[in-house]
Amino acid sequence: MEEPQTRAESGARYSSNVAQGQARVHYGNNYIEHQSITNVASNSERPTAGGQLLDFVEALKFGFMDFRLDSIDPPHADTCTWLFQRPEYSRWRDSTYRETNSNLLWIKGKAGSGKSTIMKCAYEYIKVAHPNETVISFFFNARGHELEKSVEVMYRSILSQALQSFPALRSMFPSHAPPDVAEKGWPVQLLRNLWRKAFSNLGESRHPINMLIDALDECPEEEIREALEHFEEFGQQAHARNWQLYICLASRYYPQITLRKCEEIRLDEQTGQMRDISEYVKNKLKLRNGAFSQELGKLICHRSSQVFLWVVLVVRRLNGKADRGCTRSELIAALNDIPEELEGLLAYIIEDPDDRLIRTVQLVSLARASLNVAELYSAVRHSTDRFQGSNVEREYTVQYDMESFILNASRGLVEFAASGSNYRAQFIHEFVREYMLDAGLAQITNRKKETAVGCSHADLAKCCQTYLSPNAGKSVADTRFIPRRYFFLSYAMHQVYYHMEGAYVGGCLDLECLDQFPWRTWIIRKNRKRHGSEVELAENSTTFVYLAFQYGCKLLARAILQRYAQARLPPDLDHGSALSPMITSGQWDAKIDLNAFCGGQHRYLITAAHAWGDPEDVRLLLENGADPNPPHSEPLLAALLSGDLGNARILLQYGASSDSVLQQRRRVVDRAVLYGDVELLELLLQLGADAGVRIGEGLPVPILAYATRTDRKNRHGFVGVMAKFGEIPQWSVNDCRDHDDPFKAAARNCTGETLQVILDTQVNPPQLLYDTRLSAAVEYLNAEVLPLLLSRGGDANVRDLFGCTLLHKLASRQDPWATRSNHLGSSLDLRVSISRMLLEAGADANAVGGKYDTALIAASANDDSELVQLLLKHGANMHYRSGKYGTALEVARKTRLVTVVRLLQDWTSSTPSDADSDTTGPS
Repeated sequence: MEEPQTRAESGARYSSNVAQGQARVHYGNNYIEHQSITNVASNSERPTAGGQLLDFVEALKFGFMDFRLDSIDPPHADTCTWLFQRPEYSRWRDSTYRETNSNLLWIKGKAGSGKSTIMKCAYEYIKVAHPNETVISFFFNARGHELEKSVEVMYRSILSQALQSFPALRSMFPSHAPPDVAEKGWPVQLLRNLWRKAFSNLGESRHPINMLIDALDECPEEEIREALEHFEEFGQQAHARNWQLYICLASRYYPQITLRKCEEIRLDEQTGQMRDISEYVKNKLKLRNGAFSQELGKLICHRSSQVFLWVVLVVRRLNGKADRGCTRSELIAALNDIPEELEGLLAYIIEDPDDRLIRTVQLVSLARASLNVAELYSAVRHSTDRFQGSNVEREYTVQYDMESFILNASRGLVEFAASGSNYRAQFIHEFVREYMLDAGLAQITNRKKETAVGCSHADLAKCCQTYLSPNAGKSVADTRFIPRRYFFLSYAMHQVYYHMEGAYVGGCLDLECLDQFPWRTWIIRKNRKRHGSEVELAENSTTFVYLAFQYGCKLLARAILQRYAQARLPPDLDHGSALSPMITSGQWDAKIDLNAFCGGQHRYLITAAHAWGDPEDVRLLLENGADPNPPHSEPLLAALLSGDLGNARILLQYGASSDSVLQQRRRVVDRAVLYGDVELLELLLQLGADAGVRIGEGLPVPILAYATRTDRKNRHGFVGVMAKFGEIPQWSVNDCRDHDDPFKAAARNCTGETLQVILDTQVNPPQLLYDTRLSAAVEYLNAEVLPLLLSRGGDANVRDLFGCTLLHKLASRQDPWATRSNHLGSSLDLRVSISRMLLEAGADANAVGGKYDTALIAASANDDSELVQLLLKHGANMHYRSGKYGTALEVARKTRLVTVVRLLQDWTSSTPSDADSDTTGPS
């Protein structure tokens, strides 16, 4: 069996991600294929619905929304202020220059030049200097969580800040978030449209807004190009409205994106930047000889290329040498030995690495989740100390000592940024992380660049394995009493598979070595630490491939499955296979069983493969004897409820039972309609489910009514599938209640093509069906279905229970449905066009009924000159007098509607008056 993507191809893809020039590298924490990480890492940060709809505003927020902004150190005194005296900044802020300049200011600089510090300074300065203006910001963070470097979270952040700053905006948005954001995240296009909606409303208020977006280059280029196009569009719209909108961006020189009328400041061309560097060196270079300190400071500034990060690292290094008693000539020689390029400086710093530097850099570069101070300290000490850290966790160590240890071990390249009550480890700059992943790991581990990342994953897998060893300070029997000071234990237990997968993909792990893992210790400790109702792992039957799937490492699990399939081993042969429960460690003597109960979250291997793998993984298991119907587990139902039709079809192909699906058909259909999944509904109907089930919250309604609501996706697709299977019911007068009448919902919200499919299924439909659907279409201004209903015999003169005609409803603003149109175009234009259709179909322009008696008086009272003119052209009697309001002309004069008064007067002068028209109603 051929692998869809060979191991060599995967390794080549990961090892070829090398920084070119100023380009960002997006791997490291994302070393393994995207899905294998995000399913574990990002779901914890996404809002979870718990079976209920999420509040819209709360669903936009996320726990680390301001983390990057808060973690940037404030600028040193008297630095960065030069920005506000620059002519580019003044033109950007001065609205009188908007005829020739843009709302956009773009700050560009080399890696490590201090762009984020300047952006934070601008953020704080604007808030103080312009207190009446609103400041909205987002700082991309490539060293943080996966979401912190995505356009999705940028839009979520700026939209959340806008709603927080302007509470009145909330009325424009739904009260609940879309139903699938907890599972799939927010679609970028939806967020962009929501922001455009909020932006349009803010533009009408003309409240000054400043928008600051930092580190654009830490986001994928295609995403940021599209976002910048929209920012440019917003700036043009703000200029047209004379609205003070200020957008400030910051990035490296890459990516190269051209914007029209954009002010640009290049940091390496600014004298103010050099003054800031000089001020920093003056304050931070600690030499007792003042004259020599100034001389050395000038040399540092001269060689800095205006890169702040280079200056910071050099000053730290020289201060250390001065503290150790180096002479003047030695300090100058040390400075001359330091390369002028930032890459060369980093290579210089990590020369002659010791074990602590290697392990620290590996953990900070490749850890699946950011480690806090205690976790990183414990991992480094435990894996590098001479006695394997048997007493490391027994020592009482304060946080300051642990931070000092890591600072020294990393040679100043790692810092701790505040994240809630914890401090998480990260490199001092994103460029440091890039360098380590590109060349640094190869340098410190003395390996080839192509395999350095994979081999480092192997080292970390061994580090986790050593930490889990029974000799790590506690015996297996005592695992329930593990003290809290075993800080790295939780990470080692849950992420060891991730590092094994990274090592395998990088070509540095042989599957035969998996038998060295302390499985018994791992499972016992995992069962001791389980939470709530979590099911225990079965000690005698849990397979490694099951655990790999459960922890999101599908590449490693798939490799084992494919190896097993190629070997064609019978299910009772050779305990040494990688699918045996714990291989040949001597801890078990069990046989291979793909259908064994493994416990844990998914219980069986087939359900774990469905949850974390691909359809190909499920097929591999089924081809080799896995049961598609494991006891007390329903993989087919789970696949359908998650919308995974690929796995569902494979399970059905291999004999999965549909009984549980049919019993739970309401849940499945509800999911299909809620997510707009037409294929899921079709598959369910193929299995024999009927569409008579009623779904939805509150009062359940028929599927057709639920699927044709205003906010439903793929309405035409649902109607087509139901018609194909003969599941559209025949209309009945007894079932025309407003909340569950599917024909009324279709007339309100669907296109003519969709409604025609529904009507074609009706056998000898009564006239009342067309009349009531016509009324519903007019109420919701659905002009698309009117020609169809009128051609099928719909009465243009139909009245409601209060005697009000359709024309009168269209002309009267008292009609509550007139403002609820979900179609393009203004409601006024639609009323005129729909009225024209009705008049051409024989609607009586002089019919009496409703609040104003006639449609002409209603249109005159509501200043609808176009509709007044249309009614007059179709024979409306302008001399008819309503008992309460008088004639149309009198109504217009009372409310001083000049346009309508002039129109009626002109019509009166050209039309002979009827003497009896003021006492008799229209004929």
